[in-house]
Amino acid sequence: LGYGVVVPDSFAHSPALGLRHRRPRPLPPSGPALADRYWAGNVMYETACHWDAASGGFPLCYSTDAASVAADPAGWGEFYERIFLFRQRELDYFVTHVPAFIPADARFILLGQSEGGMLAARYHNAELEARLDARVIAAWSCEHNYFVAATAGARICEGRCRRSTPVLNIVGSEDEYFSSRNFSVASRVAAASSSSSSSPASSRFGLDALRGHRHRGAALEAAWVRQRPPPEGHCLAAIRRGGFSSASAAVVLRGASHDASLTHDNAVRDLLSEFLADPSSFTSGSSRSLQLLCRRRAPQLFQCDEDGAGEASTETEAGLVHAVYHFPPRLPSLSEDPRAEVSSIPAASSECSLSSLLSWWSASLLPFFALLFVLTLLTQTRRFLWPHLRQAPLHLRRCWRQRDRWAWLLPTSRTSDMV
Repeated sequence: LGYGVVVPDSFAHSPALGLRHRRPRPLPPSGPALADRYWAGNVMYETACHWDAASGGFPLCYSTDAASVAADPAGWGEFYERIFLFRQRELDYFVTHVPAFIPADARFILLGQSEGGMLAARYHNAELEARLDARVIAAWSCEHNYFVAATAGARICEGRCRRSTPVLNIVGSEDEYFSSRNFSVASRVAAASSSSSSSPASSRFGLDALRGHRHRGAALEAAWVRQRPPPEGHCLAAIRRGGFSSASAAVVLRGASHDASLTHDNAVRDLLSEFLADPSSFTSGSSRSLQLLCRRRAPQLFQCDEDGAGEASTETEAGLVHAVYHFPPRLPSLSEDPRAEVSSIPAASSECSLSSLLSWWSASLLPFFALLFVLTLLTQTRRFLWPHLRQAPLHLRRCWRQRDRWAWLLPTSRTSDMV
């Protein structure tokens, strides 16, 4: 595809730093063994990331629990803000130390998933902005929920980037963290009454050690802590509030969870391939994926299904997945897909035959020539008939003046001679 991928991995830091760490898993050589690991539960790491309460090590490891966050929203807000600052510095280092093998005129697309999606949405660097073609925000809703400490964290690039840069947001409708469903962490925290006391769970993740070190501009807003708005579950509001171009869009995958690749792997692949190929025209009507798989719910908001949603799922190491591969997106049939308005789109074909040329002629050129014929007929009619119609009043006046000449043709009344 002509793309290179650079993945800053905060878990790859040395354990001596004591921030967060997971021991990497050696990848098998390319071949069937590697292909068999596609649906593996964990391909990258051999160990998990845990906060070590005894030694105080790895304080930036966490596992979000709705009850713990609702019990201490201020503390968790500070904690997640620290996560953002940590990841922000990773990207800052990359931007100032771009590897020599990347050309100086290379363009970048910033893509993040979950915690990385929050970073991709909020991050701004003037050097990167000058070379940035698009942002892809996956599994993050760009909202002022439990995952950010202030309203500025809900704004894309916190209001400092170019409005012409296309933004694509991909999020599952059943996301267990950020969706609008009542079981998501964002919904449960928003509905719960907030408390200022720390819970045992929050202490286990090192929040007490982080208190008193709040960075400038990250003060929590008391009104928001008391009452959080219910989540919408996508970035549409942030896209509109930021004034981003019509090329930006929020895509909600119907039925997908936080990890949309398990059930909507084909749809994510289809959408990303077309967006990365031409970000500025993705929503202009040329996207085959948006036409075949999605419904437009509002300007810049789409609800999409998996390509092959009716096919059976498979039980794997990662869980229940839709493992049937489709690429590019298939054309749905009228009998299988109720969206008749999109099923009439012809499939792309490289063949050229007489029947296809005749179909193209009847669909494209015939209406044009019919319109041209009508316009020509009207022009010629005006040319020949208009002079006669224009002289008609003169002829009528002339006939009226000479009416005595024709009086003998008219009937007359005669008076009887009889007495």
